[in-house]
Amino acid sequence: MLAWIPRRQRPGAGALFNIFVIGLSMDAALALPPEITGLPLRLGLMTAGVVLTAMGGAAYIGAGMGAVVFAVGIGPLIQIFLPWFLALGRDRVQARA
Repeated sequence: MLAWIPRRQRPGAGALFNIFVIGLSMDAALALPPEITGLPLRLGLMTAGVVLTAMGGAAYIGAGMGAVVFAVGIGPLIQIFLPWFLALGRDRVQARA
């Protein structure tokens, strides 16, 4: 947000909305998995996250068709992974009860 000051630009409503949506989504997502305490495991997960993000960005940019390829590719993956996370959420709710 501070990068806009020297450029004398005001952030748009979409940028401000994005900040809150991403922040709330991350808070919710980080509340789900158990805390990882081992440093080697944490470093491994961080490295894997960076690599996967880079691969996704490269695929998105390199595809030449941008959002269409990404949307078509991500939709089926979401359908595959969604049941895993729904099951994890139900297990946690039952364990807390």
